[in-house]
Amino acid sequence: MPHGIVPSSLITFVELSKNISWRPSVRTIERWALKGIGGVRLQTLKIGRKRVTTWEHFLAFTREVARRTGGRPAAGNHVGEVGQILKRAGL
Repeated sequence: MPHGIVPSSLITFVELSKNISWRPSVRTIERWALKGIGGVRLQTLKIGRKRVTTWEHFLAFTREVARRTGGRPAAGNHVGEVGQILKRAGL
């Protein structure tokens, strides 16, 4: 397990999609992980055939995309929502 990743904090792309109000598709989340947005990729871990991430990595991804794109429409516009989700989860 990479440093700083706790198994209980891992979430699948399906879980990530279901818990974001604007519901990005799983394929969109896969693209964020593999190709990224503006040179920023969502940090993931591959377990068997599945990729997983954490809310913290998703929050870091959205913040960096927002910073690099100057807040243009992209995943970074939902940083506040991600922060609220993390707070509700006690993270």
